Amino acid sequence: TRAGLNVDLQTIANGAAITAAVIGGTIDIGVAVPVTLASAYLRGLPVVMIAAGALSIASVPNTRLCVPETSTLKTAKDFEGKTIGINALGVGLELAPFVWLTVNGADKSKVKLVEIPFSEMGLALERHTIDAAVFTDPALTLAAKQNHIKMFANVNTAIAPTYVSSCWFSTREF
Repeated sequence: TRAGLNVDLQTIANGAAITAAVIGGTIDIGVAVPVTLASAYLRGLPVVMIAAGALSIASVPNTRLCVPETSTLKTAKDFEGKTIGINALGVGLELAPFVWLTVNGADKSKVKLVEIPFSEMGLALERHTIDAAVFTDPALTLAAKQNHIKMFANVNTAIAPTYVSSCWFSTREF
């Protein structure tokens, strides 16, 4: 408002849905992980990155692998045969947990990923519907307060100590 803009904020489930909304003209600008945007671009969609979003910094984690407080999981190898929730499948979000599992000695092919909205992850962990979940804030902070979960690992550090983990984007036309 101070900058003279009239902005209506929308909450959309994940980067893939946000990308579809931007391409479809439902919203003008969105935020998604770079892998999602690169995939859209390679498929000929008119996406343009306009600004960096979140910066992943090892000392200030913004993405965490979490487990129930009662979990007996201790190492990456313990995740074999387990189910991890992430907020979107097939758009590149699997990269951080899969790299973390591999770097830490687990066979990622033995770990099942399921798509679950951030808002439902805490309760799914508390009910043991899933064994772990990859969270970001604000859902991480809320679930930590409400759902008896604990942080297990900063999975982004397996990719790099510092990198751009999301980007603001629009269409070329906009």
